[in-house]
Amino acid sequence: MKLVRQGSLLCILVAWVVLAARAPASSPATVLTADEALVLRIVNGERSERGVRALVLDPVLTKVAREHSADMADRGYFSHLAPAPGPRTPLDRYVCALEIAPEKIPLIGENIGRAGQPVMAVIHKRMMASAEHRANILDGEYTRMGVGIYALPDGRVWLTEMFGADLPETR
Repeated sequence: MKLVRQGSLLCILVAWVVLAARAPASSPATVLTADEALVLRIVNGERSERGVRALVLDPVLTKVAREHSADMADRGYFSHLAPAPGPRTPLDRYVCALEIAPEKIPLIGENIGRAGQPVMAVIHKRMMASAEHRANILDGEYTRMGVGIYALPDGRVWLTEMFGADLPETR
């Protein structure tokens, strides 16, 4: 089942995805850039202020978020749906990154943003002003997050926030 909601400034996609397993526990540690780490801290601050548990950094969601931000910048589009070739939806990108056959159903969400300069607090403020983006950020069903920022030499930035829920057997 897919639920797609759109805001006037940014878009969200929330989808139920069929997956076999989450990222292996032996995955290497993900090192965030300073701006990516700031986004994770800001999001978790919003959640904490409202009594919602903090999101844990997920290496697979971060990889998918980084690749989507870079793809949007490099190919000149701004959408949850990537043009062909390659995986088109957040769901497709996540399943491909895990390299698994779909069998379980966790919740996957995606926020995207862009700006003329790398000011993460401004981008976040815009997301919180959008009911749809705010819903993803504050959704208590999500337990994991990936952040990917891609900047062009002229200063323009693309931000992708990926949200995930634990698989039923890990809850």
